[in-house]
Amino acid sequence: MRGAIIQFYKDTVSYFTRRWLCLGTMAFTIGTALGVDARYSPPLWLVSAGAFGFVMLLRGRKIARLFALIGLFGLGLAWCSLRTTAPPDFPGAGTYLIQARVRTPVVIGEDGASRFDISNITLAVDGETHALAGSAYTWVDGASAARLEPGDWIELTGSIRLPDSARNPGGFDARRWALTRGDYYTLFVDESVTLIRSEAFSLTRTMHRAQMSLAARIDGLFGEEAPLLRAIMLGEASLLPADWRESFSRVGIVHLLSVSGLHIGFVYLVIKLLLDLLDRSNRIGLSPLARTIALTAALVPYTIMVGLSPSTLRASLMLLGYRFATVVARRADHMTCLSMAAALTLIASPADIASISFQLSFGAMVGLILLTNPLKSLFDNAAKHVPSIIRSTLTMTIAAQAGLFVPSIQLTGFYPLLSPIANCIAIPLSSAIFPLSIPVLIIDAIYHPLAAALAWPERLLLRLLRVIADAGASLGWLLRIPSLLPAVLIAGVFISLFIWSDAIRLQGRIRAALSGLLIAVGFVVMIIYRAPVRYVQLDVGQALSGVLHAGSTAMVVDTGVDGEELLDYLTATGDDIDALFITHGHIDHFGGLSSLLDDPLIKIKRIYVPDAEGGGVDPGYYDTLDEARARGIPVTPLSRGDTLDIPPGISIEVLWPPSGYVNADANETSLVMRASVGGHTILFTGDIGEMEPLRDTNAELLVAAHHGSQYSTSAAFLEHMSPSLALISCGAVNRYLPHPDVLARLDEAGVPYRRTDERGALTVYLDGEALRVRGFVN
Repeated sequence: MRGAIIQFYKDTVSYFTRRWLCLGTMAFTIGTALGVDARYSPPLWLVSAGAFGFVMLLRGRKIARLFALIGLFGLGLAWCSLRTTAPPDFPGAGTYLIQARVRTPVVIGEDGASRFDISNITLAVDGETHALAGSAYTWVDGASAARLEPGDWIELTGSIRLPDSARNPGGFDARRWALTRGDYYTLFVDESVTLIRSEAFSLTRTMHRAQMSLAARIDGLFGEEAPLLRAIMLGEASLLPADWRESFSRVGIVHLLSVSGLHIGFVYLVIKLLLDLLDRSNRIGLSPLARTIALTAALVPYTIMVGLSPSTLRASLMLLGYRFATVVARRADHMTCLSMAAALTLIASPADIASISFQLSFGAMVGLILLTNPLKSLFDNAAKHVPSIIRSTLTMTIAAQAGLFVPSIQLTGFYPLLSPIANCIAIPLSSAIFPLSIPVLIIDAIYHPLAAALAWPERLLLRLLRVIADAGASLGWLLRIPSLLPAVLIAGVFISLFIWSDAIRLQGRIRAALSGLLIAVGFVVMIIYRAPVRYVQLDVGQALSGVLHAGSTAMVVDTGVDGEELLDYLTATGDDIDALFITHGHIDHFGGLSSLLDDPLIKIKRIYVPDAEGGGVDPGYYDTLDEARARGIPVTPLSRGDTLDIPPGISIEVLWPPSGYVNADANETSLVMRASVGGHTILFTGDIGEMEPLRDTNAELLVAAHHGSQYSTSAAFLEHMSPSLALISCGAVNRYLPHPDVLARLDEAGVPYRRTDERGALTVYLDGEALRVRGFVN
């Protein structure tokens, strides 16, 4: 093994020594990835090391390469921090009269609202015009913006603010998503939008009109299959019905619903074929430079038309890199071209490192570059009698899937076990659909009846693609994996890809041992990472939902209004629900239960509710509990005096309500319980207001009742209980909760408190002698 590790080290050094652009891009990319979250400038020594390395490189010193890599890491960190921080000229969130230029085509969502980006923004502030640097993602309620096109200048009144970062682990990060679009702000408009004027010429508008013309022809030819073809050809996946997108996602072929490198490759091959025909006709002889210019002239407009996503940019830049290599009479290196594409993409838009399009596209290419040759040799030797086209399809599918494994899990939290098989069928189908569409659409411009007849075979292929997605989704077969993978495991997976590539000269069993060791270490780190006993108070606005972790056990108290935050969190951690406690029948406490029941990945083992009847229970409470029973989930009423043991190490003592308790206010029937775990105690109080029944209760951690209501958490209760810490689950837009009187009582009692509206999700660690709390938002 020692010799194998030495050989691995020598081969790795040799591989990257010949590809310094690749190694430099890796250093720059790592710095960029950290810069998205860090948002600070690098230490001065990083910049100094880079400057020193550059000077030494000019003098030909080998040690300078190390300093150059450190400098590139620092440069990536600084560049991303600079480009992802909103300009300081923002006057603050508020409603303004705004004039701006429409930057992107308008997209009409399923809710009827219009969405687009604007740039060249000016605000009317105190009677003066204030210009803003950067662009804004704009949401307009209604259809007043439906006819707008890129290049139009508009006037509107709207509420503009900085987008929010994620407030819960695994939650949607609006700020990061906006930055990947190049937007610093979000703008919400309830009124109409006024068109001031249109530019005489806009390249983006011209490309948009061409796209709309092509989309209209697709609609006229392909009927109900048109949305699927528009997604494949034009990247308009947002027009697909939600259940179609869900089926494609569940079977692992959702990447076919966006324009990617595969489609750019088709355009490249079509243009290359036409140029080859010109060469063979002996009428026109094109030099390598002329062919490169012609291919560039064809690729650039298509890339702009379908949107400058990281995947289309990556494919276009790589193909142009190959062409440039022919111009300078050099052999194109796949990894070098990929590195060039990554570097240029991140220099132009460093926030793209957080884009799932970037991660999927470059991940797939890493798998293809590193594993295609080894897998081809394996299949050629092991399956000689299988047709070559099947071997090639299987080779490329498995290679790409290996590179997609990590980013796919981080996106969805699961891996479709049918994905390799489904892709082996769906990718050739998509590969046939795209080129077949081009002549049909050209003929349609000449003679529609003939094009309509020729479109029928393609419509059958599109239907077959839907059948594959629906059939695979109905089977399920999803392997659930936490989406919050540790960096050690991610590095282990990609180093394993490199170990299995033909860049390393090792025997098969040595490759398996090394890669297995790396991935095993990553999984051990992941298990240790999830080990601390902790309670997480999720930020669910003016509602309540919390998760108590002890080992592999997850105990949930309430679900919030719609369960979205809880579902995102459980997807990120990979946990099922061992015990779900619904404190009472108000929707801000039980509303997410229906979403949990409908999610095929989340398993609920048992539900507990108060053994009481309260007035004012929200509609759907009892129906949702009946639905849970119908699905085989036990629903157990609890009352004062009941005790539960939830292994490993969680003990529950129910303090309220009495058995069969009836109250006109459902809040007063709240399930109140004390949990003992890790040597600490937690008191869950639901929305109870009357604290007298709990006068003899004590606990270290208090989950404050009723979001900090004035009529709960009395001074006498605090004096007797003497908690070490209080958590308040409350919404940022509520003017009444938490009530100032409650905060004053906590201060007078000397009880420190944390609020979800200020710090996002609150994690309290229970694995030490003292409680430690950390907010998700700084």
